Amino acid sequence: MRNKGLPFILGCTEREDGVDDPNEVARGIRISLLAEDHKGDYQGAICSGGLTTIDGNLRGVAIGAINVITESQSGTMIGAVNYSHTNYNLLLQIGLVNKVSEFDPKGAAIQIGLYNRIGEQTIPLVNVRGLVDWCRRKK
Repeated sequence: MRNKGLPFILGCTEREDGVDDPNEVARGIRISLLAEDHKGDYQGAICSGGLTTIDGNLRGVAIGAINVITESQSGTMIGAVNYSHTNYNLLLQIGLVNKVSEFDPKGAAIQIGLYNRIGEQTIPLVNVRGLVDWCRRKK
């Protein structure tokens, strides 16, 4: 992984040129004042005062005013606006506006906020989908 940007102000991480390892996962804690942009899978905590984007899977926590994750896997998103393309395992979103575009029935999603949408299901305040089946499969 190659780090770019200004440390603690604007963080950008992307794969090295010529390295195409699908198992490569960045790990750790990243904190920036304005934004964090990560290309690839991330495991750990990633925090920003503004926009947090992860173009890959998250196993950990994303905290920012706006969080955008293209995939999600055992992830927690905390912010005013949280968006995840899909859920592969367990996804927790806490914020004013929470959205999961496509619901994967093999996983589960929990949302706490004013506007919550998982796939075609919209429920304000607390929205839970697939949790009972997910718990049964984990036994």
